[in-house]
Amino acid sequence: MDAMSHLLIDSIWRSTQYLAGSTSNRVPFEIVYALKHALKDWDLTDAIITTSLLKSSDFLCERANNAPKAVAAMVGEPVPYDLVQIAFPEIFQHYPLFCTPLYHEIGHYIEDRHGYVARLVAGSKVDELWALLPDRSHFSCLDIAARRRIIRNHLTEYFCDLFSASYLGTSAGFYIGQLEVGQPVTESHPLIRSRLTVIEKFTSKSTDPIVDLLKRCAIDTDGNQRLRQRFLDVPVAHCFTDARPVDIANVEEMHGIFPAALAFIANGQPPASCTSTNHVDELTKLVNDLVEKSIRNFMIAKAWNEHLV
Repeated sequence: MDAMSHLLIDSIWRSTQYLAGSTSNRVPFEIVYALKHALKDWDLTDAIITTSLLKSSDFLCERANNAPKAVAAMVGEPVPYDLVQIAFPEIFQHYPLFCTPLYHEIGHYIEDRHGYVARLVAGSKVDELWALLPDRSHFSCLDIAARRRIIRNHLTEYFCDLFSASYLGTSAGFYIGQLEVGQPVTESHPLIRSRLTVIEKFTSKSTDPIVDLLKRCAIDTDGNQRLRQRFLDVPVAHCFTDARPVDIANVEEMHGIFPAALAFIANGQPPASCTSTNHVDELTKLVNDLVEKSIRNFMIAKAWNEHLV
């Protein structure tokens, strides 16, 4: 079997791992819908999202485009679509608020497609970028190549965190904050506290060298910064306390319902339908259900209105 055949077969196997989840009723269609709109904001309308459920606590995003690219090069025709494969814990399939780390994972896909951080690192002096990393003191006796690798890895993680924060605000740090805060820094990931600090600086619009650097490197064709707030605050309490979904007016509010709902849960105010004295689990399940219904109603109304135009 030649190299091209191996490439095709491997790509088919990898692609089919994510097709079963995409055609079942176990997919969090609402957050996938939100992610599709985020990809449009970054000019990636050719991306098709497929999903898979995991037995672990991991969130993943991969591409299955090696074989299509190879075939396109062989036949001289472009591939019209790019396959984006996301995977998330099976236990969160009906908890869209717990699937918000997928915004961060989609950020990796966007960096892979646009290469903002890659170009930044390739075109900058290593020492200047190294001086910006808050966790650089944890590494010693590294050559230039090793430092460049760590810089690219860490800046990529920060970029994905800021991408997530542009749609979720401070809630982008919700899942990160659930991880072991004291975990050691690695060559692939900064410290948790460093990531949370960068998110806070971005959302509070404070001056920060890493935030400012990444905002400057992610520019659209008109010269506008892509890393900016892309959600609107949504008042949810008046509806959620009556166990009613929220009317979402636009895509920005659709993204904004995630941080608003997480804040509502954190506030701990039980809806009228919660009957147990220890209502946290009941509240969490109900709010996730209301978020699903709110986005689903928006999806239906938007599709209906666009069809009538």
